[in-house]
Amino acid sequence: PPRGVPPPPPATTADLAFGRYTFTDAANVENDAAFAMDVKAMFKAEDATAAAAVYTTGVSSAALSGAIGVTSLQTMSTFASQYMEKDALFNIFKYALYDDEDLSDTSGEDFTYADDVVMEALNDAEDPKLGAESSVVLNVWMVIANRLYSAVRLCEEGVDARPFIDSAVALWIGKEQAEGKYDHGWMMYSIGQSGAKYFGLPEGEAPVNTQLMVMFNEAQQLASACTAANAEAADEKDMKKLRRKTDEILQKMTLPLVQSLLFHMIENNRNMVELYGVATAPHSIACDEDAFERLTNVTYYDYDRSTSLTPQVKNDLGDFLRCYRITCDDLKTTNKANKGLQNLVKNLCKHLDTDEPPTLAGYTPTNNIIEESRIDLDIAQMQIFMTTKAYEEAYDLYYYGRNSLKEDGSVRALQELATSSNRNLVQLFATFKKYQGGEKFANTQIEDAIYQDEIYANAGRHQLQQIVERTLQTSVMYMTVFWHLQVALNMCNDGKLAEASKSWDQAVAYYTGSIEGPLAGGKEGGDGHSLFSLANEFCEEFDTCASNDGSDLNSDLLKYFKTGQDAIADSHCKKVERTMTWDVLPTATLPLIQATLYYAIVNDDPNLTGEEASIAAGSAIAYAVGPLVSAANETSGATIKRNFDFTKPPMPDGAAKVFEAMTYSLRGMGLDCKDVGKPMSRPDLDPCTVAIDEDNDGVAEATVAPIAPHQDTQTNLGDGLYVTTTYVDDRASIALDIKGMEGGLNQKEISLAKVIYESGENSEVYDENGKFKSLRSFQKMSTEETQHMDFMPLFNVFKYALQDSNGMFEGRDVRLYADTLVEETFTVASQSADITYLPAEAAVALNLWMHLAYTLERTLLLCESKMIRGEDGISAMDEAVAYWVGDGQIAGNSERGHLLYALTEKMGETFSTEDAGQARANINILKLFNAAKNDLSLPNACANSPTTYVQLRAKIYDIISQMSVPLIQGLIDSLRLNDRPRVKVYAHAIIPMVAQCDPVTFEYLKDKLMGMTYNVVEVDDIVQSIRSVYTCLGLQCSDIGVHTTEKDSLQDENGLQCVDPNVRTKLAGYTPTTDVREYASLDLDVLQLDILLKMKAYSAAMEVYTFGKNVRQESAAGGSLSLFQLATTSERSIVPEYDAFNRYFNGDDYADKIIRDAFQSSSDEMSDAEKHVTILRSSQVLIMYFAILQSINEAVDECETVISARAVEVSNAPGVNTAWDRAAALLIGSLEGTETGGSKNGYMFYDIAQSHCVEFGTCKDESKDSVVNDEIITLLFAGRGAVITNNCDALRKTAKELSSLALVPMIQSTLSAALKLTKDDSAQNRAEAAIYAKSLMPLVENADRDAAKALSDNLLPPGPSKKNKIASEVFAALSKVYGDLGVDCNLIGDAGGYDACSGSGGSDGPDLTILWIVLGVLAGLIIGFFLFRCCRRKEEEKKTLPENNPTFVTADGELNHSMDLLTKAFSSNPRAPAERDEMEGLNDASPSLDDDFEESPALGSKGSGSDII
Repeated sequence: PPRGVPPPPPATTADLAFGRYTFTDAANVENDAAFAMDVKAMFKAEDATAAAAVYTTGVSSAALSGAIGVTSLQTMSTFASQYMEKDALFNIFKYALYDDEDLSDTSGEDFTYADDVVMEALNDAEDPKLGAESSVVLNVWMVIANRLYSAVRLCEEGVDARPFIDSAVALWIGKEQAEGKYDHGWMMYSIGQSGAKYFGLPEGEAPVNTQLMVMFNEAQQLASACTAANAEAADEKDMKKLRRKTDEILQKMTLPLVQSLLFHMIENNRNMVELYGVATAPHSIACDEDAFERLTNVTYYDYDRSTSLTPQVKNDLGDFLRCYRITCDDLKTTNKANKGLQNLVKNLCKHLDTDEPPTLAGYTPTNNIIEESRIDLDIAQMQIFMTTKAYEEAYDLYYYGRNSLKEDGSVRALQELATSSNRNLVQLFATFKKYQGGEKFANTQIEDAIYQDEIYANAGRHQLQQIVERTLQTSVMYMTVFWHLQVALNMCNDGKLAEASKSWDQAVAYYTGSIEGPLAGGKEGGDGHSLFSLANEFCEEFDTCASNDGSDLNSDLLKYFKTGQDAIADSHCKKVERTMTWDVLPTATLPLIQATLYYAIVNDDPNLTGEEASIAAGSAIAYAVGPLVSAANETSGATIKRNFDFTKPPMPDGAAKVFEAMTYSLRGMGLDCKDVGKPMSRPDLDPCTVAIDEDNDGVAEATVAPIAPHQDTQTNLGDGLYVTTTYVDDRASIALDIKGMEGGLNQKEISLAKVIYESGENSEVYDENGKFKSLRSFQKMSTEETQHMDFMPLFNVFKYALQDSNGMFEGRDVRLYADTLVEETFTVASQSADITYLPAEAAVALNLWMHLAYTLERTLLLCESKMIRGEDGISAMDEAVAYWVGDGQIAGNSERGHLLYALTEKMGETFSTEDAGQARANINILKLFNAAKNDLSLPNACANSPTTYVQLRAKIYDIISQMSVPLIQGLIDSLRLNDRPRVKVYAHAIIPMVAQCDPVTFEYLKDKLMGMTYNVVEVDDIVQSIRSVYTCLGLQCSDIGVHTTEKDSLQDENGLQCVDPNVRTKLAGYTPTTDVREYASLDLDVLQLDILLKMKAYSAAMEVYTFGKNVRQESAAGGSLSLFQLATTSERSIVPEYDAFNRYFNGDDYADKIIRDAFQSSSDEMSDAEKHVTILRSSQVLIMYFAILQSINEAVDECETVISARAVEVSNAPGVNTAWDRAAALLIGSLEGTETGGSKNGYMFYDIAQSHCVEFGTCKDESKDSVVNDEIITLLFAGRGAVITNNCDALRKTAKELSSLALVPMIQSTLSAALKLTKDDSAQNRAEAAIYAKSLMPLVENADRDAAKALSDNLLPPGPSKKNKIASEVFAALSKVYGDLGVDCNLIGDAGGYDACSGSGGSDGPDLTILWIVLGVLAGLIIGFFLFRCCRRKEEEKKTLPENNPTFVTADGELNHSMDLLTKAFSSNPRAPAERDEMEGLNDASPSLDDDFEESPALGSKGSGSDII
């Protein structure tokens, strides 16, 4: 037969098994059973010599079927190597009983251990009976095993395997065996019967024999499927079943040997203990090598029950029995058995049957996962087969498995784990495939080693063994552990907690294995083959062993496994994920790292021959850890691969280089170098230090560079004030630089303080691999970090505010403003004893403050770009807190700390803002940091959730607002104390922010404080100016508090009390009835957009445009209302003009498209000036026009809704003013202030009208107030009155008139742009004209296509070839449509000699211009002279008339002008100021509505589905 199996005997039948088994070959079965007669002859021999003769030659003419030459009991052993070389148990016995050198090809050893024992019993002990029993339990038992193995091999080849099952049965029973009788028969059946007798069972067939008879029949039935006739019908599954059945039979066959051993141990029969020790103990080496050593020492050498049967031996026996699946029921005794035997069995049963899931190395699983843990037994046995060169059996065990059963009874195999598709669930699997060249990387390596193929063709026996064992222990089991953990997580997320728990426990089973036993730390000196065992194997070398000799790594890991188990039970799946990713993954990698480093040391030996097993071991383990190293650092991964390449001499770069490579990758693997430990054999190779070649001469100097701790190392800030999730102690250590600077300044060692400021001293900077790079310094925060801050809106505002006309600040790049100011303070400090610590204070307030803001805004940028992965976001928040709090800080203590937290505490004391032992700002900031951190805590939060960025942005801007508190307090404190050097520092730290709030206030404060022109008497006014921008900065008076010097004047109405703006703050004279301050602040977005566009900070400008800044929405996301939202909201469809614009622009996103195209245009397509005017004017006109009209129309709609809802319940109930007031806020804006006429510094329609009143002659008096704006305010009051009185018809009419009036500033802007183009058609002017034209084109086209064409031809690109007719044609075109637009042309006015109403005037050509001017001047002089003479004479006559000399009397009674005023409100005539004042008085006399109506959270208040919210 194939594969060296002896040919089977011819098929016949025989009956030697009590009629309970049908044999297929009578003759061969008779021959095999006849060996029992040889045993009988030996047993009955007169002496040992006679017995030996029978043993060596036989007396029964027996011959072992299918084994040529085996004709005696002795030849069963002496010929064993010829026909048992592939048998698993024979190889296990060889491995157990012989020295390693005996296993080599050159040893000449025949492995006749059984013969040796039998001959010793005959020759030395001179005991025929002992010799006879020895020949059965050693020689015959192993031959029976061979018969079963041969049957499986034949079945695999498709050959009839039944004759070999028959042979096994014949040899087990033998001739002359009576069924179920004690003291009868000669073969193993009889030994089984003796065991039952020893254990006190009544006479009858021993349970083991009964069970085996059933199993033999089942095996024969399975073997029948292997015949050639059934080969096509048979499949691999049938062969696997036969293989499994033979394994069960062999385990059951061991039971009589065990029973006999236990009995003789109690009986203290030394020779029999030795015999059954030899028959039994070698089996245990496949379960636990250390236990085998102890059992052999006890049973082979001078056994004495009183001293040998120790608790350890009992434990070892129990573990062996469990390994062989021998149960307590198998060892059942009765009271007839020896009492000592009964007690021994009870003791052993403690190791066997239990209702609870068995504990694994201290881990108590929820599920019974003992079968999964038994996979390490397969690894142990494969290691044996590779050592004995039983390569075929090693492959069969790898491919089919043996010791680990699945729930369906089939066998789990290592090859199945090594190639499982579930490995794809592991995130790192792709990295493994790439690094190792395919998805079957481990399987390929194992098979190549077993078959001595490819790179292992010339490998030695021990090298092959190490490749297979270590690859299974590391590559296969590491991946198996983690795909089970991933399955557990997936099941948890799916709500399948039972399945999740099972898979989690299975992962633990694969990690620990079964050999390590139940105790925490594993078996002392254990010899397992799991990852758990690997950690224990190397913990002594790296000084990471715990007190129980187990590895600290295992102790930590089992705690993490327990945490995950509990989290699954609590359905806390996020915790499961964090535990797996942050704790289990890095910790489970540590054993691989330690083993790799160990073999780097061992193999870094020039005397190695290349045949050492350590080379193979290092190669296999490095093969497993290499992908993980490469994922963290590709260069390090390449170094590992190069130095552990099995095909080349080991360690070409040396162990030091391997340590260095590993060190540089630790942080990327989530590890701290301290976790690895320092090798005891080479203490010079410390993973926490790396030799540095400072002069690049190839020689490492003595300098060592620190390595950053693992990223997940927590940092305790403020003595428990804030404990970070990630390592940020390096950032917090910057506080020690301030401490050092203060020390130097205090000792007047200015140069020392300056060196610390410039070069740094305590804060280490590491690269992405955790390698020390440099020292962080405060100066670098200004001189280096600011080069990366141009994306920040805030930093660009600072540059705008601080730069001169050349973009410089005090002669240096404006970006370096902080360093410039700090350097200046060093000079001041050297000259004055009163400001000793100013440079340190300035470095914190200027350099650190902006660097912290940069850290926050950089996080925002990464989040918006969806580039935050893993713990990046959490780490960024932790970094920010570290910069705020710093090292050495104590909670609530202004003296114990050095950074911004300490400064805030100091200012909190000065301004009485302490709350619960801390400054209120610090409390707020830490809460916000935690909230922001929570937003980023979910994996891929920025990538997966569209709201994360919006939420995070709101929190970060709130943080920055609170961060400004100590700066404002510091400035006010310095002003109150008249500390001018500190005033300058704090002014430059906070006043630039005012530029984005109020240009006028900024210029005032800039001159007084940054220019240092203020006088002491001006301080109160200056402080009030600072307070005026609190709201813009996101603050209230309570945030800043009251300075100690201000408390006495708080009761003085003209004193220093800080008052927050009224919720009904006036808007340029208009008084809203609801709080619309937020909406009025939208003009600050436009102002900031203007600033950023001037700074060419387009990404920052786009951010403000897209996400807004100053109008906070009360939504779940907590974001801001933005210009982009207004430009794209579908709520605009409520506006009647919507369809015209949608039709003209072929879509309703026209404004957004124009703006984005401008942002994205190249310099060739659009100059910076064109971009600026295009984006700014589009925001002011295209967007705001529809935002205003939307609110106006929503107010009408809201009025009608309110009337309908309240008609039944409340008569004449007050209306809701939100939408109408919102329209007012959007028309006017916050920058216009509260006074009538406005500030003339705004950005909204109100300001546009104001800016054109002089040019168009529409200013109402010398105040230069626009008549148009006066009309707007009057209509706003009229509309408010209509809303209050629920007069929806009046409101509708007012809304229509106000909508038309809003066109006037747009028309004036368009006409003004046409006049500009007539004189200068620069690209900037043309871009501006195009935007204004586009704001009118849809309406003009609806009214008059010819007019629209004229407007388009002259103002839209490319424009006319001649510019001299632009103004006349535009004026003429628009004059045709005023009536259609509902616009009073008189409100537009005249400009450039053109009359808006007629569209005529001016002159398009230059020919007669000068002549007409001269003639006009002369005619005017002449006419003026005659008029002057005439008028003067009439005035003299009028002075004497009585009507010009009136007498006033007091009026009594009151006249109600309400209806009169409403009538006037709907008139097209200009309103007089007095009439508007009467209207305001009427509206103010109405009941207060503050408590009656809710505010609208966003512009689009018409329903919850608004796009704006």
